[in-house]
Amino acid sequence: MTVSEINNVGSVGESLATATNSTMGKDDFLNLLVTQLKNQDPMDPMESAEFAAQLAQFSSLEQLTNMNSSMDRLISQQATTINTQAMDFIGQYVKAEGNTVEVKDGTVSTIPFELAGSAVETVVYIFDENDGLVKTVSLDNLKSGDHSLTWDGKDESGTKVEEAVYRFEVVAMGPTGDQVPAKAYTSAFVERITMNDGATTLIAGKQEIPLDSVVQVGEPETDE
Repeated sequence: MTVSEINNVGSVGESLATATNSTMGKDDFLNLLVTQLKNQDPMDPMESAEFAAQLAQFSSLEQLTNMNSSMDRLISQQATTINTQAMDFIGQYVKAEGNTVEVKDGTVSTIPFELAGSAVETVVYIFDENDGLVKTVSLDNLKSGDHSLTWDGKDESGTKVEEAVYRFEVVAMGPTGDQVPAKAYTSAFVERITMNDGATTLIAGKQEIPLDSVVQVGEPETDE
């Protein structure tokens, strides 16, 4: 039922004086329909087809309302399940999509990456939070697949860097001189989790890792 139809029903307009919400619930719809029947002109009653159409609208509205309620319950249950499972990540190392590495308490998290093909030379560039180049590490003759670099936490001059979160990029060249696609990951130790607006985030030091970005759980492997 539209607002213009309601305005054509005698005293129904008075019953809507306090209704300021433009969204109509199923109870509101039924009350308006009953009021319309009570106030219709006896000499010009509502057509049966029109009445049936309005009942059909009410039935559809009720079904949609019930469906929305069911979906809300399902989403709530799913969020609870996900958050409960996320608790298991606390105290674990995770590998997630990303390209950050943290220096904390004198230790450096590993730098995982994946090569789509064999590379004769692979260069890992490490940048600070201001995008300043801190360190360049070259690796020779890597096969395709997963790899992990252990950085010593020192810059090009051999000085230990400050404790912070750094960004890295991986550039690999194949035997023919073509660039080999490389995918970077973040390896971190999860200390706690946060849940905001239905999204679960893993907190690892100063790093925030979305739960849905995790690809592996367990101790990091190093081969370089």
